[in-house]
Amino acid sequence: MTVNASRYKNKAGLFYEGINNMIRSVSLALLLSSFVSSTVFSSDPQPEVDAISQEVMSNLSQGLPRLFGDNNINVEEKVVNLMDGQSARHFALVCRKAYALVIKRARVKLKSSINLESVEFLKLLHPKKLLQPNLQGLGFSFCNLYSPKSFFPLLENLTLLKELNLGNSTVGYHTWVNSLAAVIGKLTMLETLILVDNKIGEPGLQILAPSLGRLTSLTTLGLGDNPIGPQGMRLLAPELGKLTLLRALGLNKTELGDEGVKSFVPILGVLTSLRLLGLANNSISFQGAQSLAPALGRLTSLTNLGLYWNNLGSQGVQSLAPALGKLTSLISLGLADCKMGWGVYEKDLQGVQSLASELEKLILLTELGLSGNKIGPMGALQLAPALGRLTSLTSLGLASNEIGPKGLTSLVPELKKLPFLTDLNLSYNSIGFLGFIYIKSAELFLRMPDAILDLKENLIPDSVKKEQHPSYIKL
Repeated sequence: MTVNASRYKNKAGLFYEGINNMIRSVSLALLLSSFVSSTVFSSDPQPEVDAISQEVMSNLSQGLPRLFGDNNINVEEKVVNLMDGQSARHFALVCRKAYALVIKRARVKLKSSINLESVEFLKLLHPKKLLQPNLQGLGFSFCNLYSPKSFFPLLENLTLLKELNLGNSTVGYHTWVNSLAAVIGKLTMLETLILVDNKIGEPGLQILAPSLGRLTSLTTLGLGDNPIGPQGMRLLAPELGKLTLLRALGLNKTELGDEGVKSFVPILGVLTSLRLLGLANNSISFQGAQSLAPALGRLTSLTNLGLYWNNLGSQGVQSLAPALGKLTSLISLGLADCKMGWGVYEKDLQGVQSLASELEKLILLTELGLSGNKIGPMGALQLAPALGRLTSLTSLGLASNEIGPKGLTSLVPELKKLPFLTDLNLSYNSIGFLGFIYIKSAELFLRMPDAILDLKENLIPDSVKKEQHPSYIKL
């Protein structure tokens, strides 16, 4: 049910529109109240906050009684009452009270980092009071930054700032990028900058890229889920090449395509400190894989590589496989939904075969994602021996691969050799009743209480699902 509250304004101009905004405001109240005695001012990363999660209700249970001065308060009833439009003004005062407590606490025991996720109305916060010059970490991800012209200049004084998270904060609009670019190049001590999901495309990068190039202390840069495209990468690549200390670079879902990859590849030669590289969901095909492979093979310090949701195909995986075999420090490799079981028009397992011969070299891998590649039972047969040698694996994704019961007979004996494997996804593989009986009798994970064996959507009869099975089997 959707409830629309009327617009209410208090003296500071605070207003609430609709039930979703009201829920975010409830989240703000609990965040601010719980922050009085929690770790919001610590340098440790904060958990993601969801206004309707159990964590939120738990914090409400602790925070609202203190704010309302009633230890016997019915929190659920109070939340319902706060949804009433008549309570909006009163609720604003409650939030202000919480905020005042936070500021008082901060002045008594100031720490180094503030993280206020999912806060819709930053007017409530009076940022000028909150953003003190000795801050080292600042997070406003998933926030509606209400006025870039008044907000971003406040960052100029934060000369000690090392972490800035503005993910999903709509800073990609033209006037917002101008305001951000004017400031961000001055924050020369920044080590972490997150700008994911901000609609930053080629026009924005024309303004922002030079400022990014001045942040030579950066070790982590998140630009994922922005429409950068090939033209944007041409602008961005020379500036990224100046950030030689980068250890983590996120470019997932940035519409690079093969042409964007070609512009990006030359700078990998100087980004030798990279440990994490995300290039997922970028429409990279065989041609892009060919361009990427030589430079990728030289990044021997990589520990995390994400290439999932790309159109690599069998030929692309075949081109990348030798480079992947050189990345012996990898602990996480994502190649899901890369169509590696297919050539241009028909089944082609040469890529699977090439990958299998290189995978066995990656003995430090703990996470491997190969779901959605339709490798079939023959592909499972080729992969199985290599998987059996990855004795550090804890998580393996093989969903949606058309493995069938025949493929299981190749995989299961090898998977039983993996002593730490506790998360195995075999859903959507049409293993049927016979495959289920076979894998159940193999007794995978029998002594691992936290294990998960996902067998959903496998043509297993409903009568079998209703029977009692080990708790780790998910049907």
